[in-house]
Amino acid sequence: MPVSRDPQKYYFRAPDKEKIKAFLWWLITGSSVFSVFYGGANRLCLDNDRAFRLYFDIELSVPFIPEMIYFYVSVIVLIYLPLFRLKLSDLELVCQRILLATVISGIVFYMLPTSPAYMRPESAKSFSVLFKYLYAVDNPCNLFPSLHISYSSLLVLSLVKDSPILVKVGLICWLVLIYISVIVTYQHHLVDIAGGIFVTWLCHRLIRP
Repeated sequence: MPVSRDPQKYYFRAPDKEKIKAFLWWLITGSSVFSVFYGGANRLCLDNDRAFRLYFDIELSVPFIPEMIYFYVSVIVLIYLPLFRLKLSDLELVCQRILLATVISGIVFYMLPTSPAYMRPESAKSFSVLFKYLYAVDNPCNLFPSLHISYSSLLVLSLVKDSPILVKVGLICWLVLIYISVIVTYQHHLVDIAGGIFVTWLCHRLIRP
């Protein structure tokens, strides 16, 4: 007699067509909203000499660690994991929260453009093409609150729910490394991280299951 396989025992499962359609819809919608708010704030920053200083002097001594760019960009992997892990209702919930985080942060970007404490090292471009692409598309003014922190936090919080303890530990360690990466790749400051965490909390409060 063949042994029956319980799909619930596997942490990741192949999504059905309904979930794929929903994910693609949210991906397209989220990308459009991101382009308007984040991209728009980027363009506005080029013509705006007003920028606020939201960092501590001690951050000037933070070392630049280019290898951490790989953890920085790993948020792209996180974006796709809910498709293979979450129920449709939970998938739509985290997508709604990410969309709200984009809108809230985008409004702050327009109202509170900021300047970084440090110059972007030119040597970073020769270290990895990831830096070259990042510097080409991103202006260093959409710092507070950190959308990178909000996105990764919202995604990990959705994935750790009902997960085995080892998976939870792995995801939390991954999140901590992303937090560290935004600092040591000179993309964000401590205040930006705090802002991203607050936006994460706010989105959870405003959009409930």
